[in-house]
Amino acid sequence: MRLPPRPQPRVVTVTARVFAPAMPPAPIVAGLLKRAEARLVAGDVRSARALYEKAAAAGSGAAALGVAKTFDPVFLAAIAATDVMGDRRVAARWYRKAAQLREAQADMRPDDPKPDPLPADGDH
Repeated sequence: MRLPPRPQPRVVTVTARVFAPAMPPAPIVAGLLKRAEARLVAGDVRSARALYEKAAAAGSGAAALGVAKTFDPVFLAAIAATDVMGDRRVAARWYRKAAQLREAQADMRPDDPKPDPLPADGDH
């Protein structure tokens, strides 16, 4: 009795595609920033923080700075915020992130003039 031939193993090639999340267009980020500022002016720091975080996730340095302010105990005390607690460490991380994002954004626009450095304490 003869056995049937063994089937040859098939080689299957699988290509994985990794898609980066799409960055929101600049007008959407600008809209998020505008809404965040409006919420902050209205005293709703929690909502402002959420909007800033969404815009910061899209790479906005201004939004990252906004998130930092919503964690900064000194800023929160200055605006008499009562709906959130400050956290200096979290604020410091966001301030660093804002600086990095702004640096990256500045590097992408080499023709833009760089802002003048801030004056020293006695140079007002």
